[in-house]
Amino acid sequence: MPPATVAPGSGLPPATFTVSGQDVSGDTTGVSQSADSATGSGVTIDLGGVRTTPVAAVTVTGTLTAGVVVFEGSLDGTSFYPIATLTFTAAAAGTYAFTPSSPAAAPTGVTMTGPAVGQVLPARYLRARVSTTIVGGTITATLGGAG
Repeated sequence: MPPATVAPGSGLPPATFTVSGQDVSGDTTGVSQSADSATGSGVTIDLGGVRTTPVAAVTVTGTLTAGVVVFEGSLDGTSFYPIATLTFTAAAAGTYAFTPSSPAAAPTGVTMTGPAVGQVLPARYLRARVSTTIVGGTITATLGGAG
């Protein structure tokens, strides 16, 4: 596997973390949404090649009582498709890591749905899009990929 690289402007060093037993060391990670609550697309993260397992770490500040974040993937960096949708109803502050193929890892107060829940959906590019305003705090979404 090639050395880890980070998308320009992400401000993150190469990282190693484990999500639901999957080691993603050596793969690219980056922050797509940083302390955001307003609707809009986050920074696109280039994984440097197609990955079969997108991963996310979402940091929640405050207690989120409403809001929706859609994790999107793309093969070309232009046409994005939904990988998973997180709906917040009563999420406590903390950092939560998960993959769309492991929906049980979503924290209490968060429901994960979408076309990739429980299946593989390859992508080279990832982004987080707040599609419904986050209420009660903010989220920071760090995205990466493995496989």
